[in-house]
Amino acid sequence: MSHGYRPYRIEIQGMLVPKTPFHVGSGQSFHASSDSPLLREANDPAGALYIPGSSLRGVLRSHLEREKELLGCTQSHIDCFFGEADDEKGSYGRFQVSNAYAEDTAAELRDHVRISEQWSAADSGAKFDLETGFSKKGFRFEAVYEGDGPEDGEMRLFHEALRYLRSEGFRTGAKSAWGLGRMQIEEDFEVRQFDRGTDEGLLAYLEWRLKGTKPASQLPAMKMGAPEAALDAWNTITLKLELQFEGPLLVKSAIPASGDVDGSDVGDPSTYWKRALANADGTFVTTVDPGMKRFYLPGSSLRGVLRHEAIWIAGANGLTGDLDLLFGTANEKEGGGSAGRLEIEDGLLVGDARMVALDHVAIDRIVQGAADGKKFDAAALESPKFSVRLAMRFEKKNARLVRWLRALLFQMEKGRLWAGSGSARGYGLIRTVRLTEATVDLVEDLGWKP
Repeated sequence: MSHGYRPYRIEIQGMLVPKTPFHVGSGQSFHASSDSPLLREANDPAGALYIPGSSLRGVLRSHLEREKELLGCTQSHIDCFFGEADDEKGSYGRFQVSNAYAEDTAAELRDHVRISEQWSAADSGAKFDLETGFSKKGFRFEAVYEGDGPEDGEMRLFHEALRYLRSEGFRTGAKSAWGLGRMQIEEDFEVRQFDRGTDEGLLAYLEWRLKGTKPASQLPAMKMGAPEAALDAWNTITLKLELQFEGPLLVKSAIPASGDVDGSDVGDPSTYWKRALANADGTFVTTVDPGMKRFYLPGSSLRGVLRHEAIWIAGANGLTGDLDLLFGTANEKEGGGSAGRLEIEDGLLVGDARMVALDHVAIDRIVQGAADGKKFDAAALESPKFSVRLAMRFEKKNARLVRWLRALLFQMEKGRLWAGSGSARGYGLIRTVRLTEATVDLVEDLGWKP
């Protein structure tokens, strides 16, 4: 494959900042520390985290493939923009994205278990973990477009790619339905364009490349084509909810948190949680993500609660076919996996954490007394409140999924859902739900009334 010289060049440089934890996996099947480790430089366990340009470019291509008709573009524009692989007739893409590196990265191990749809309990042998990454400052994003001039039809795709990077909908990596991988380019990004077909443009480009003299940052003018019918364009509903729990809530951490027992007073029950936090068999899950507070409500846990409720609703109404659209399918299913339309991010703790110590003992079913060696305790959050971001994507033909969203929120709103461990003991009841923000982005007229 080859391509000729293209005089028009646009460069983008900026910081792509993670808004949630992300998982860009290494693809290693066997690893000492995790079932699914993060991608690191040279696959060195101590290497720095990075995001491959191919991953970022793939996300943008998938988005632009779906939205091309709305931009007045065709598949030929997509093939020209990203390139086309063909044994007989290949072409080099005009849009290139470099690997994204960060100066500050951190990682943590998250523990998960697959829930049996039949028993609503953990499947045997279905425990697994996942490594997630963070960066407070963000990753250095660099992309280049080379074409014939600002009148190129592919420039519509360029503008939409940049808009998508600036929006709250851009995600990269795996497990986006768990709320992972949402990123956003900071507004102070730089855009440099060079028309190397003119003496002035070529001189500016050479001064930039040889001397580092930056030209003024500016975006080329946006020129839209005539949009066509886009039957598969995404519509999006984004909700921010505050969930108020009643009583203790315990989402168990795989690794008990370390605590300070010096502040625990045997004569003061209100301080018992400090000793429990240091020594309990079960403690609330914590994170090292610099953008969050210490305790958080995992998006995967809340999504599991809603999925379990949806299974019961579907079974009662004969609507099981919608579950795969809502929550996606696993790769082992026939035809490969598919991403779900419902995305739930980790819940951020609202206010300060109040802890409570929980003491339990298993009962011997024969003698009806305490079983020998079966005492256990836990440190839970006391009636916490979490702020959760939830998003649903759907096409016009699948607008019925919004009814599913309303049905699940209705169950939550009426105090019928529990989260975390110990729900049979009354732990984790979602008592109230408050909508704090709603964004509805409809591409097509669905005939809805406000």
